[in-house]
Amino acid sequence: MSDDAPTVWDVRANLTAPRRPSAPKAKPAGSDDEPWSVSQFADEADRVLKAGFADDLRLRGEVGEWTVSTAGHGYMTLKDAKARVQTVIYQSKLSRNRFRPEVGDEVIVRGRVNFYGRGGQLSIICDRIDPAGEGAIEAAIRRLREKLANEGLFDASRKLAVPRFPSRVVLVTSPQADALQDALKVLRPFPSVRLALYPVTVQGDAAASSVADAIAHLDATRGGTGRIDAILLIRGGGSREDLRAFDDEAVVRAIAACRIPVVTGIGHDTDVSLSDGVADVHAHTPTQAA
Repeated sequence: MSDDAPTVWDVRANLTAPRRPSAPKAKPAGSDDEPWSVSQFADEADRVLKAGFADDLRLRGEVGEWTVSTAGHGYMTLKDAKARVQTVIYQSKLSRNRFRPEVGDEVIVRGRVNFYGRGGQLSIICDRIDPAGEGAIEAAIRRLREKLANEGLFDASRKLAVPRFPSRVVLVTSPQADALQDALKVLRPFPSVRLALYPVTVQGDAAASSVADAIAHLDATRGGTGRIDAILLIRGGGSREDLRAFDDEAVVRAIAACRIPVVTGIGHDTDVSLSDGVADVHAHTPTQAA
């Protein structure tokens, strides 16, 4: 092709796509021509809100009001300087929640948004309520300690005696825990002691209910399982957060109510949990407990 050949343009670059006639815009439901019922609006508001927020929504704020109904559901007003929102935590979740809020506490709630049409109310359905910050956690444990002490749960007079020569011992701990191996090293040389393991979770969100349920189950079925001379509740060392299950009210009350002597060995020498305080015998480590 010679230098003076005409330039060939791509004709498509100079043409615009043909405009398609747009479909007539439908009027949304709720307009003048197509009114919604109130219940339709409430259902749609609930749908839109749930679609727009995560199922695991987290909110931080101050407790403005807190009440527990006769059915065991917790109702809380969560607020900050500019707004407030109503929350509810149902009995099944509240009974397993390791923290009980009080007015003025700063908390973090985890749950999902809900618009309750019958009451015309926006709220958060909570799965969990936690204190906000390490200082708040310590304050919550201190309040619980005072409450339990006033009920006499730490009194020496209510504690059971461990038999001098126990022959049947149930170890309540995780099968994977180093604490189990530490205890077995001490106990295995004594063939007269029959050992059984009740496996539980000792760390994380499920730990408190796992341990509390185990203690309660052993107590309730102690006749059917044969005589149990002692329960050995053990867990190795860890951070304060790792050991939080043993400061849980449900765990502490299960130990206090148990009619089998409970020996605890939780954490390191310097760790003392509320479970240790209410146990019939408190050792500083799993080895010492064994």
